[in-house]
Amino acid sequence: MRILNPRHFIAKITQTLQKGGVVLMPFDTSYGLACDAKNKKAVEKIYQIKQRSLNKPLSVVMRDLKMIEKYAKITKEQKKILKEKLPGLFTFIVELKKDHPVMRTIDNNNLQKKTIAVRLPDFQLTKKISQNFAYPYTATSANLSSQPNCYSIKAVLEQIKNKKNLLDLIIDFGELPHKKPSTIIDLTGNQEKIIRK
Repeated sequence: MRILNPRHFIAKITQTLQKGGVVLMPFDTSYGLACDAKNKKAVEKIYQIKQRSLNKPLSVVMRDLKMIEKYAKITKEQKKILKEKLPGLFTFIVELKKDHPVMRTIDNNNLQKKTIAVRLPDFQLTKKISQNFAYPYTATSANLSSQPNCYSIKAVLEQIKNKKNLLDLIIDFGELPHKKPSTIIDLTGNQEKIIRK
């Protein structure tokens, strides 16, 4: 585990993701955990760190709408909604393209659902990472499951304690603004369904 100040860190984050590592870093809402969403071992480490049930899938950051369409089935109506609201503080649940490996990694126990939760944060750090990393990466808060979101590295490390050795890289932006989590909208039905506002 290495603590890196925010200087020349984009390349380091990208390298860590490519090698299957887990990065503790700021997102648009709070500190979160990022790894290559297609790397099963890396994703399993995040579940261990968060002590999260395996039947709760993780959302992923996409580079743009084109990447979302690569991994998910998007109708014209859904595409219009995505264009209106993204990038922004939204997570959209959409239908996954059949048998895509990202599903087997992220939602291993819920293959029958065949959905994926996608994000396009309006946040410069995640945008730059997406420009440098070829695949979707996880976008889950760094707190333990059922615990409050963390807005400082200290708060994260206090929560995860014995699991901090599973982190490969820490990006410390200091205290973050206290924001609410993203709004989750399910687009897989006949109409939009707000899961979390």
